[in-house]
Amino acid sequence: LRGWRDEELIRAVLHASLKRISDFGPTDAAKLAWTLAKLQIKEGVQELWVALSKEAAKKICSSGRFIDISMTAWAFAKAGMAERVLFGQLASAALECEDLPPHTIANLLWAFAKSKNHNVTLFERLAVRAVDNVSCFDRQSISNTVWAYATVDFCHEDLFATFGNHTVESGIWKSFSPQMASNLLWAYAKVGV
Repeated sequence: LRGWRDEELIRAVLHASLKRISDFGPTDAAKLAWTLAKLQIKEGVQELWVALSKEAAKKICSSGRFIDISMTAWAFAKAGMAERVLFGQLASAALECEDLPPHTIANLLWAFAKSKNHNVTLFERLAVRAVDNVSCFDRQSISNTVWAYATVDFCHEDLFATFGNHTVESGIWKSFSPQMASNLLWAYAKVGV
């Protein structure tokens, strides 16, 4: 099935989804947004993106499920459909989450930076969480995290120092892809650390 894509089937499912969007639970809505972004579907489905934004505001932001919040932020940022109001609500919801794994922290930061939604409170609190759990960050999460801070011109000195030390001392840098390495180096150069 590699490379298979039936546009007619996809459009029919998306049309049916729009009609029943209010029946979607928070995870279903997050997965649909993720799918639209992953398949790069924007044209002809703006009404569905608007409906998903409303569902996200109602259900995802109140669900307290970090994975739904992160997946939704990633999807709207990736698709270029990020709205300040929705991202403000996603930030508030993320700040209320007790448990945010490193991958989720990195995805949230990436989404907010990519969409130019710099929420100072979110970035500050996630920096503290990231610093406290730096040893649990994988190579992609390290690269995405420092890239996000540099992209929004937020030089959180403790985060950059801790991540830099960990990256070198753990030797994780040896497994970086060229893109990860260039993102990391660009981030440190941009913030002047």
